[in-house]
Amino acid sequence: MIKKVMIIDDEPEVRSVLGDFTELYFQKMGGECRVELLDSPVEALFCLTDGRAGYAAILLDVRMPLMGGDDVFRAILSMDTAMAARVVFVTGYADDVKRHYPDRELTVLMKPFSFEAFSQVMTKVLQPAA
Repeated sequence: MIKKVMIIDDEPEVRSVLGDFTELYFQKMGGECRVELLDSPVEALFCLTDGRAGYAAILLDVRMPLMGGDDVFRAILSMDTAMAARVVFVTGYADDVKRHYPDRELTVLMKPFSFEAFSQVMTKVLQPAA
């Protein structure tokens, strides 16, 4: 089964690395994925609400122009709490997002990151809920 992964980051270099790491991760795990790279949080929300949901993971930058990752997460949370559990915040500013959701367990990938750190976070977020 092909897993869908959405990556939302306004920085092309970071978006590209996340896409490459995602494909490499699934290759190493013996799986297949389809990666959707988006630079606009608004476009991402349209994709999430127009019936194209079903993402195995959503990698979300925190600081972006026009709409921050915490705003996108809030919208995802209101749409589907199960999908919100599959969000990975990709940031150099973990305190920003943790401040907004102090009572929620969040998955955060700190910039700069290695493939090993990326893999650990992906394994955590892709595990079936207990």
